[in-house]
Amino acid sequence: MNYLETHLAIVKHLVEHTFKHTYKKSSIEDILWDVVSNCVKLLDLEDCVIYLFDKKKNRLVQRVASGPKIIDPGVIVNPIYLEMGEGIVGSVGQSGIAEIVGDCTKDPRYIVDDISRKSEIAVPLIFEGNLIGVIDSEHSKKYFFKQEHLDILKSVSSICAIKIAEMQANQKNEVLARFFNETSQPTLRIDKFGYVLNRNRASEELLKQWNIADNKIYDQAILEFIVLVIKNNVEDTKEITLGKETYNLRFYPISDRDYVNVYSSNITALKNAKMEAEKANEIKDKFLSVISHEIRTPLNAIIGTLNLLKSESPNPKQMEYLKTTDYASDKLLTLLSNVLDVEKIKANKLQVENVHFNLRILLNNLKNAFAFDTHSQNNNLEFVIDDNINQSFYGDETKLYQVLINLLNNAIKFTKNGNIFFRASKVEVIEDICKMKFEISDTGIGIPEDKLESIFNPFQQAENSITRRFGGTGLGLSIAKDLVKMLGGNLSVKSVEGQGTTFIVSLNLILSKNDTSSESSKPFDFDPETLKGVKILLVDDNKINLKIGGQFLKKWGATIVMAENGAEAINVFENNELDLILMDIHMPVCNGYEATKKIRASNKLNNNLPIVAITADITKHSQTLAKAVGMNAIISKPYKPKMFIDQIRSVLLKADKI
Repeated sequence: MNYLETHLAIVKHLVEHTFKHTYKKSSIEDILWDVVSNCVKLLDLEDCVIYLFDKKKNRLVQRVASGPKIIDPGVIVNPIYLEMGEGIVGSVGQSGIAEIVGDCTKDPRYIVDDISRKSEIAVPLIFEGNLIGVIDSEHSKKYFFKQEHLDILKSVSSICAIKIAEMQANQKNEVLARFFNETSQPTLRIDKFGYVLNRNRASEELLKQWNIADNKIYDQAILEFIVLVIKNNVEDTKEITLGKETYNLRFYPISDRDYVNVYSSNITALKNAKMEAEKANEIKDKFLSVISHEIRTPLNAIIGTLNLLKSESPNPKQMEYLKTTDYASDKLLTLLSNVLDVEKIKANKLQVENVHFNLRILLNNLKNAFAFDTHSQNNNLEFVIDDNINQSFYGDETKLYQVLINLLNNAIKFTKNGNIFFRASKVEVIEDICKMKFEISDTGIGIPEDKLESIFNPFQQAENSITRRFGGTGLGLSIAKDLVKMLGGNLSVKSVEGQGTTFIVSLNLILSKNDTSSESSKPFDFDPETLKGVKILLVDDNKINLKIGGQFLKKWGATIVMAENGAEAINVFENNELDLILMDIHMPVCNGYEATKKIRASNKLNNNLPIVAITADITKHSQTLAKAVGMNAIISKPYKPKMFIDQIRSVLLKADKI
């Protein structure tokens, strides 16, 4: 028998006695053991080993080995692992090219793990261009393997690769089929006419909802949705409820075949968690609204009383006491603003509100605000404001002021018997943009280097003992960082522990053409001609605020009528000719919203007179409601005289009442 006949006889034998015989066997290993044992028997080999390719780990794994020198045939106890490119087998696996090595000892790839190995043959198992594994055989004689060995093993490897690939595909399909049928999530395939091409058991309830008959869906809305998904060739989703469970259905188009695959995920737990989170947020928002209202209302009385006392020409000693109390109320208001702002920032509800303002006046007010505080810690506070800062700017004056207040508060809190330095400087002007730098330095306790980032986290201090030793909420720096970012700037910090800290705010401000230099930072003076001849209804359930607001308005020359709830306000409105109503929101009997709605619905000729909300509830929800019921503006508590009269005058001017 010549070489070709021998080759064909061996391959035929392998096909008939190995592959045909093992077609009904359940595992790839069964086939591999038969292949290696028959190769050894028919080709008179000392051994035969098959490695399979592990794609995830990019390596070859010994799966079977047969031959006289194999100690325990039929079992692989400690399989050999070869990285791609490692040794002769790894090299063949990497290149995909079969090799005969006549003398292993002269091959640089030779791994000295078997001194009896002199020659080797390795043939890759490849299917459709993809590596499946490597057949390998070793021999104790040099140059044992011939071309006929290579040709026969190539034929064997080709047939073997096909069979392994087929079985791997079958195993994968079986797994997918089991998953498809056993999964608790509805899974379907539907064509553009509504026919269900494939489905699993979990989809039965869903199909009942969609009115299925003769394997066809008759729900018109779903049919139109499927057609649109296929036409646009764009994935889309729908949310459905089955009993107590909620599912998110993903319609994935296979446009070239005119059908969609529908995959689902159970989002019941996620949806319930979202609802719980929304409920918790609603409770939190209501709590913050109540807290804000409850603190701002008495704070309004304190600030109002202070301003009334200042207008009564107090003596120097009394003025010193008033300044101290005024400073304390400002600190409390800043703390309240920080707490509310951190929630607004988290909810992405805080907005930039740009106005024309004079930066020098803002900085002078800042300096005056801290004139008392530095003495309490025996600190020296030095303000340096560059002479060339004399233009008007357009930006969020309130947020800038809050940033600088927080940074100065921080410097003062952590410095005792030391120095605090504030400097405002103009870096450069490019067209209508002015680059500003604000530096706040102190000689306080400093910050450890590994804590420089964490100090900007809300409610977090550099050390656990900080709050106990120095007080504070840990909100000031966090709010400052967020506000500077909102303003388009940058806040950086440098510090040496035990020596002090420097915060630097870099910010671009828009130059304004409005002249705000005439604005005064002097104490506010009441002008009795301001509201002369104007009749105002002031509504508030808090008698102290009613009294203080009334005193302000009288000092400006207005005629005042008062009411303690919405029902009284409606009665006063119906029996008086008014120019303005200042309406509190949260009141017993009838709140400000209800009272305003009834006034706007009245048949009285002047039911369009301006109504301004005066409230400690400054949430976005309250502002929206105020506008919806017909209120013209909102004045937030606590208010200072200048802000109070400016907003009143603005409303009266628009209504042509002054």
